[in-house]
Amino acid sequence: MPTRQFMDYVIGIGEYLVIKGDGNRLITYALASCVAVTFYFEEMKIAGMIHIALPEALSSYNAENRPGYYAELGLPILLTKLRNSYQCDLSKGKIFLIGGANSVKEYDHFRVGERNISKVKSILNENNIKYNTDEVGGTVSRTVVLEVSTGNITIDYQDIVI
Repeated sequence: MPTRQFMDYVIGIGEYLVIKGDGNRLITYALASCVAVTFYFEEMKIAGMIHIALPEALSSYNAENRPGYYAELGLPILLTKLRNSYQCDLSKGKIFLIGGANSVKEYDHFRVGERNISKVKSILNENNIKYNTDEVGGTVSRTVVLEVSTGNITIDYQDIVI
């Protein structure tokens, strides 16, 4: 009897994905100021992830071609997809924010990590969605693995080096 092959789905910067199926994993690498938002629905074995780089779109070209790059565009698209295409009740999901690290520089005028976290929280709050923020901020880069069969999240940490 052939064994089932499981898949690792890599979520790059500005990408998002929803998958269903035991054994599969969603992975995103090197979250520094970027924020990953993970979604997991245990009964349905559905997982989603987005890797957000910036809070707002800088131009209409960027917005049209890479909406997942921006919290204000990509996160609402992913929420709609989870609700409409997968019939997920977002109030019953396990939702985590991961990343949004601060710069190790003494003064960071742009504060991208902090602004990303703030924008993501704002969007989730507007939609009455509860979330966990145990893994945001700090000065470490994070790689995230979300296992669809269990909902377990594994985080690998690296110091940010400039």
